[in-house]
Amino acid sequence: MDLPAVLPRCHHVNMTGGTSPHRGCVPPSDGCNRGFRQSRLLLRQTSRTAQKIQVFLLQLGAPNNVAAIEPFLQNLLEDVLPVPGFLRGWLARRIAKSRAPKVAPLYEKLGGGSPLLRNTEHQATALEQELANRGLDARVVVCMRYAPPRAEAAVRTARSSLGAASWVALPLYPQYSFTTTRSSIHELKCMCDKNEQSKLTAIEEYCVHPGYIAAMVECVSEGLARFSESEQTNLHLLFSAHGLPEKFVRAGDPYPEQTRRTVAAILKALPGVFQSHLTFQSRVGPTRWLTPETAATVHGLGASGVKNLLVIPVSFVSDHLETLHELDIDLAETARASGITHFERAPTVGTKPTFIAALADIVVDHLYLNDKHQCP
Repeated sequence: MDLPAVLPRCHHVNMTGGTSPHRGCVPPSDGCNRGFRQSRLLLRQTSRTAQKIQVFLLQLGAPNNVAAIEPFLQNLLEDVLPVPGFLRGWLARRIAKSRAPKVAPLYEKLGGGSPLLRNTEHQATALEQELANRGLDARVVVCMRYAPPRAEAAVRTARSSLGAASWVALPLYPQYSFTTTRSSIHELKCMCDKNEQSKLTAIEEYCVHPGYIAAMVECVSEGLARFSESEQTNLHLLFSAHGLPEKFVRAGDPYPEQTRRTVAAILKALPGVFQSHLTFQSRVGPTRWLTPETAATVHGLGASGVKNLLVIPVSFVSDHLETLHELDIDLAETARASGITHFERAPTVGTKPTFIAALADIVVDHLYLNDKHQCP
């Protein structure tokens, strides 16, 4: 079903098959921004009679303590390793067991565990309040894929909130991927009974939603402000996204293309013109992953004479190990060793009001303006 031209076409994709077309990833335009404003107007007109809503805030999850590292890694690797199923569990256990002791000191530097759950809970609280401010009777619960609270616990929590006519899955992955969005929504659906499945719908991506892009531009602008005017004239922007095994891309995973479109939309909205790069980080295991790799690119930039570098975490919406250690510590050391004299990392969108408002708008558009996508 085609949407009216004035409405943003950036929230949903077809999940019925791996190679299905993914609509909506176009840079925000004046028409899109008009739709963004009109969606808020429509909510004000309809929210008084709105039904109760249950929102599941989907995130990957992370170990909260050192003991949780190995099971977290095993759960993650069993879902993403591009090997035959009969080998996947065995290989995941082997890799998780060998990698957990190496990863443990990193989490100890963060206080013994990842702050991802705490940060996601803050986002859930902020989103629930924003929806309430708009007149919506909504409850937002956190639903992690590979660490507690997982889908089973989230559904139990939702069942205790009687009367919600609409259940909405909202991933904190702005770009759709088989390994994150599809996997998280599938597990959530599996934990629901038939009646719950019938009222569960999914928001599957918002890679160029105008509110999300505006929040990202705020983050980049905060990073730019740490460089002097003279430094900005010779500044490189490096957008670092989470990596993905190439096998998923060959199977039709739209993640790298949607990430490129996100970066293009941010650059278009930024004042000024900068030299920019998109790279991929967090590679694990022996398989081939997306390139160019973040650390290798930074080393090359330093070797080529680049002195000023701003790193922007583009697929992460809150801080955790990949930003706080992999970028802030490891990548910063790589940059200094490569000759880069001024290295900065832009903040994540976190609970920025612009981002929380964007999430609320996405929920509203999904419920009141767009055709809803039933969970497959």
